Amino acid sequence: MVPFLFFYNMNFEAQIFIPSFKIKIGPRTKSWIVSCLVILFLSLILHTFKNMSDGIRITLCILVCICLITPIFLSLFYFDTHELLNGELKGNLVIGKDFISFDGVKTEIQLIKNVHFNIYDYYEKIINSRSLQFYFPTLSQGVDNSIRFTTTNGKFYTVFFRLNSKYHRNDLNPFITELIKHRIILLNEGIELMQLKTKEEIEELRNIILQ
Repeated sequence: MVPFLFFYNMNFEAQIFIPSFKIKIGPRTKSWIVSCLVILFLSLILHTFKNMSDGIRITLCILVCICLITPIFLSLFYFDTHELLNGELKGNLVIGKDFISFDGVKTEIQLIKNVHFNIYDYYEKIINSRSLQFYFPTLSQGVDNSIRFTTTNGKFYTVFFRLNSKYHRNDLNPFITELIKHRIILLNEGIELMQLKTKEEIEELRNIILQ
């Protein structure tokens, strides 16, 4: 059964993601940077003041060890395994079966000339599960999704958005079906976007398009 048959008039709604071009550093990386700077500073003190008492020297050596252990500990046991959100979530994207709406701009499907989707990311999708991160894999923020479209009057739009789950994208199926009906995208492209696998699903989609 094609997923949208029971909810054909339901709108797709998602949070808009505005990417940032600034480099964002996470807690693990920050801990390594701070530790390296502190170790460098303490090593400089140990090398410069060679006549200091044994008690102070031992204390400084203990601090160096702590600075070495702390970032290693954070790397192994820091449980916030989501990737950094390099940008902000602001505003809502609404896509009905025959329109796209965001930031106060509403575009009817009849005014869309072409459209391209990138909808393969979703919140908490595992994006890194190698080596030591096997037990604490890196999880996606689900914001590497976008819709790009051009209108008949030559305007071009790109909107990035978050998919909340693996199945959130299914809410786009009514709109994709209408795109096929209006010959904005090809049938094969629509089948791929909707991830239809069986002959029954594809045949059912054909019947809907022909209605």
